[in-house]
Amino acid sequence: MQLKEALEVLEQIAFFLELKGENVFKINAFNNAVRNLSKYDVSLEEAFEKNIIQNTKGVGKTIQNVLEELLKKGNSSLLKELESEFPEGILKLTQIRGLGAKKIKKLYEELGISSIDELEQACIENKLLKIQGFGEKTQNSLLENIKKIKDYQGKILLHYADEIAQSVLDEAKKSGIKKIEITGSLRLRSTVISNLEFLISEEKSIDKFLQHFKAKKVETNIYQSEYKGVSLKFFVSKEEFFNYELFRTTGTDNFLKRVKFHEINQKTFKSEHQIFETLKLPYIPPQARENDSLEIREYDFPELKDLKGLIHIHSNYSDGSNTIKEIVEFAQKNNYEYVLICDHSKSAFYANGLDEIRLREQWEEIDNLNSQSKKVKILKGIECDILPDGSLDFDDKILRQFDCVIASIHSKFKMTKDEMTKRISSALKNKFVKILGHPTGRLLLSRDAYPLDLNEIINVASQEGKSIELNCNPHRLDLDWEFHQKAKSKGIKITISPDAHSFEDMSYVKFGIDMAIKGGLEKSDIVNCMNTEEFLKKFCNK
Repeated sequence: MQLKEALEVLEQIAFFLELKGENVFKINAFNNAVRNLSKYDVSLEEAFEKNIIQNTKGVGKTIQNVLEELLKKGNSSLLKELESEFPEGILKLTQIRGLGAKKIKKLYEELGISSIDELEQACIENKLLKIQGFGEKTQNSLLENIKKIKDYQGKILLHYADEIAQSVLDEAKKSGIKKIEITGSLRLRSTVISNLEFLISEEKSIDKFLQHFKAKKVETNIYQSEYKGVSLKFFVSKEEFFNYELFRTTGTDNFLKRVKFHEINQKTFKSEHQIFETLKLPYIPPQARENDSLEIREYDFPELKDLKGLIHIHSNYSDGSNTIKEIVEFAQKNNYEYVLICDHSKSAFYANGLDEIRLREQWEEIDNLNSQSKKVKILKGIECDILPDGSLDFDDKILRQFDCVIASIHSKFKMTKDEMTKRISSALKNKFVKILGHPTGRLLLSRDAYPLDLNEIINVASQEGKSIELNCNPHRLDLDWEFHQKAKSKGIKITISPDAHSFEDMSYVKFGIDMAIKGGLEKSDIVNCMNTEEFLKKFCNK
């Protein structure tokens, strides 16, 4: 069990304690423990072995006992006891944006609401208007968010899909399955996954494996099941036809038509590459097969090893988990040439944004570390808030002192399309801004993009010689791959940025590579495929 999974249990305990009306100090103790431990990206076992839990402020004996029980048994008796005192499903109300424990407690005590369906019906009947603190605006907002939850049901983000798929592959190995591959939308690396598909070679151990997942036969050689709330589909193939079936089940249908796959008159191939050779076409990786606008031709697609720079990294100066020194050590270990530290600016008070005084402290540390590090260059950056009027969170006297400025929006999303477009365009015209961060502000399966004319933003970025970020946090994946060719056609270079707040986040660049390939970007289109000298020359202020 990872520490972050254990902290979710502590959060749930705090939630139920608040529902019960327990002592506020007891509730805060659990919440504070979560806050203080959340910066550690380790397993629960490692957290105990390294005395992280024992030495962290606010983690008292009661909480340590809960964590020890989780380590030994995989569950918490305290949480089970608390859950038994409330209707099943009440915890799911926390999935709704705008609902915390206090509001849920009110809804439960005054209206007996303990499920999403009950809340939806109460909103439709205007029952919430009778409760203090729940006006018409709140009620409408809750209805809108409930609709989103239902629309998103059964859909998961790419990194969660990878985790679940890996557990299926692990089970296949335990069952003695010799040949199994991920196929379908996960192999295509779609931004949101509705079901997980696997291709399995026909062999003796297959029955045991399918029984483990309670998979039912739905068609000849096709089985379906559900696992961890996600639909699973298993295709069974004879081993000699495996690569043919892998190509076919990966899809998409449009891609198969474009390459005239159905005209192939044989089914036995040693690899997918051989199928492309038979079709007299260059190999197209699965990621790019979803993009119907791409030509079928040779591409110089990027790989992880081609990224020279780690860009848009938050340190513990703002809301990151790691020190700058630790970040540099990670970069060196992973063969990066340079790191652009981009903590939040002062308006982002909720993220411990940096004011001018703390900036100078950070710059001094960076200078000291640069004098010691010969392999990795640390660059002074900032993720500077774009304010509602389009101005930036620091004036030009400060901005000119950064190596590179990323400008992003973190507040006041509900503007008109024209207002938001003007706001971002204005920021892009500042000569010290070099990169536009997460351009649409979307959070997949959570928050829609704010209204803006993205084509106009791309035009302005092109005119001003700015880069647009491909924020590869799997919750964002923004700029969306469907706009990559538009940006490329305007001469815009794309920056693959993990927007990292921990070591785990830094690995998100792999999703950026997937999206870049899907969008048809080549190495020459990507900012951080540049070496240090090129990056300093083209995208830095000095």
